Amino acid sequence: MAEKKAAPRTPGFLERLSPAETLILAAIVMAGLAGVMLVGKGLALKAQAGIALF
Repeated sequence: MAEKKAAPRTPGFLERLSPAETLILAAIVMAGLAGVMLVGKGLALKAQAGIALF
């Protein structure tokens, strides 16, 4: 019985990036997460203000 050869493993997305590109990507992701947190905080403040009117 012939053994099957494993297909060559393709590198993952982060493995293909250089260290500098990885740091840039991390900074972009963190800025995006900070923006989402600010939007959420603004919505929470707006909800609190709306509740306080009643």
